[in-house]
Amino acid sequence: MKNYKKVVLVGFVGIMTAVMLNAKERYHFKKSHHDIRGIFQELDLSAAQKELLKSNRKSMREVMHSQKQELEPKDFITIEGVDREFLIQEAQKRANTKADFLEKTFDVLTYEQKEEFIRLLESKL
Repeated sequence: MKNYKKVVLVGFVGIMTAVMLNAKERYHFKKSHHDIRGIFQELDLSAAQKELLKSNRKSMREVMHSQKQELEPKDFITIEGVDREFLIQEAQKRANTKADFLEKTFDVLTYEQKEEFIRLLESKL
């Protein structure tokens, strides 16, 4: 009976840790996302660049939506404990997707716009 309680406790702690990490990641991304979007609005973008950025945002939403799946405790909790590798791999997939999107978005800018972007970004920090 004591071992069962330990397994349940370990599972609960694992679930709560995953939930807290996911919430923290979403908060920081949303905050930085709005800062970056505001900087893009300050740049002198051509109509073609604005349309390309809009298209990139739309495709990013579609990719994130297709990747979105709720983690279920059965996915990462076993009798041996919490599958840390699985949780880390899932977080890495989301981070890679975000990095790809930011890279693709930044590539829309000209060299001068990139310089201005970096200057504005540093001034907001």
